[in-house]
Amino acid sequence: PATRILLREMFDVAVASVSADLCLPARLPGPARGKTFILAVGKAGAAMARTAARRVGGDIEGIVLTRYGHGLPPGELPASIEQIEAGHPLPDEQGLEAARRIFSAVQSLGAEDQLLALISGGGSA
Repeated sequence: PATRILLREMFDVAVASVSADLCLPARLPGPARGKTFILAVGKAGAAMARTAARRVGGDIEGIVLTRYGHGLPPGELPASIEQIEAGHPLPDEQGLEAARRIFSAVQSLGAEDQLLALISGGGSA
């Protein structure tokens, strides 16, 4: 039991050390002249989008595409960021529709806008 507790504590410390709140802020750009579109995909997508939205500032929109069960509770992301859960490791219809919406949103960006792409494990689906 003591070994199991120690291993669990070590695992929790390792996971916390790579959290979006610790790793992402120093790598984020400032606000755009236009809007910032946050595209976050993968199991950590929602957490990364939340951190980015808090730090980047300015006019923010976005889409988070994550695995079922890996989204954030309502209210944890700005209303301007849509959160979509879909299949992984096999893509499903929900993921296909999300990809279409992402493609359309990115195509609409202008010269003053910036695209912030945040990709974590699971983004391959």
